[in-house]
Amino acid sequence: MVIKIISQITPKTVLVVGDLILDRYTFGRTERISPEAPVPVVHVNKEETKAGGAGNVAINLKALGMRPRLVGRVGDDRAGEELLDILKNEGIDVSGVYVEKGCATPAKTRVIAGSQQVVRIDYEYCSPFTPDQAFMDKLVSQLDSVSSIAISDYAKGTLSVDLLRSLICMAGSIPTIADPKGTDFTRYSGVTVLKPNFSEALRAAGKGTLDEAARTILNDVDVKYLMVTRSQDGISLFCSDRTHRHFAVQKKEICDATGAGDTVLAMMSAAVACSLSIEQAIELSNIAAACSVERLGCARISLSDIADQVVTGNCSGIVSGNQALEGVLDLWKHEQVSIIYLPLQVVTEHLTQLYNLHKEQQKVVVCFEQKNRDEQLLSLLSSLPCVDLVADAISPFFPLKNHTMNDCNLNN
Repeated sequence: MVIKIISQITPKTVLVVGDLILDRYTFGRTERISPEAPVPVVHVNKEETKAGGAGNVAINLKALGMRPRLVGRVGDDRAGEELLDILKNEGIDVSGVYVEKGCATPAKTRVIAGSQQVVRIDYEYCSPFTPDQAFMDKLVSQLDSVSSIAISDYAKGTLSVDLLRSLICMAGSIPTIADPKGTDFTRYSGVTVLKPNFSEALRAAGKGTLDEAARTILNDVDVKYLMVTRSQDGISLFCSDRTHRHFAVQKKEICDATGAGDTVLAMMSAAVACSLSIEQAIELSNIAAACSVERLGCARISLSDIADQVVTGNCSGIVSGNQALEGVLDLWKHEQVSIIYLPLQVVTEHLTQLYNLHKEQQKVVVCFEQKNRDEQLLSLLSSLPCVDLVADAISPFFPLKNHTMNDCNLNN
């Protein structure tokens, strides 16, 4: 039960190390082609600025309830100042971020007309980063009380081979997940999980099939798990013991894949920080990615978003038992929830009352005190527009904690 897995995600300290990028978004509409060149004319109506790269990973971890610490570098320029301001306003610990004189902060501007990205403009000058002893001392201090480490490599120069080796060595037994770039994956030897996407894995291995590529990478790189993200085809897990498993994902219409890899890295890092198994971590990461691609730009995905995805999209919308229901309600702790008890024998009048229920903003949970074996009825109830969740085998004196409840009973 995915809901039980989600309920095991509790606040932990996660260290994020990697490239920091400023993401700008220009939104508008296009109605004509320019007379100057065969390109669309975009009439701008909104602009947004967000943290990208490792900064987006940290923000996603914060949204998942973690305590992220960020290590990276920005330039002593306007983009660097803007990026640090965004991160500080998000409550991210940026004490490990190094401001390098003469370095230009990487920045990307995406022009979006309607829901379609028209063009992306990159400002970047990837200079190699040579950390001094003060930086390394600070990095050591950042590792204190850390439950997992996320390495976010965008090939912007921050993660040199020497810095990666030092970080992985210092990590010791701390679970480390690396999102790699380039074709030399030996740079990441020693991490717990290596997380390339499908095309990156094939390029790094120089092989034509995923299985061949995975065998080559595992032969060359000292990692416990190779986790290959495959967009709408899900995630494939290859283990150092040569076992492998594929995790399918519910098909979703992709609105924008920007930042989906960051979301997966954040979810994986949070899950392993909470001592979930690799399989459980991947299951949650698949759901988080599905949430991310439905939104424009770098999206922050919370546990509540994942719970909604599980309840309304990735499963039947039905849970059983007090523990499972409490897991959902923990994720909805900031929501107003209405609990409605039904008799085991549901009649037309009950369905009519539910169908006509004025839901407003609250979540609606329909409960049975006993185990209901009528799967068609449970599916029918979960399909009603006003019902967010159906739960059976629930105590009539269910111990609800930290929720604003509106209780209702249709047993009469």
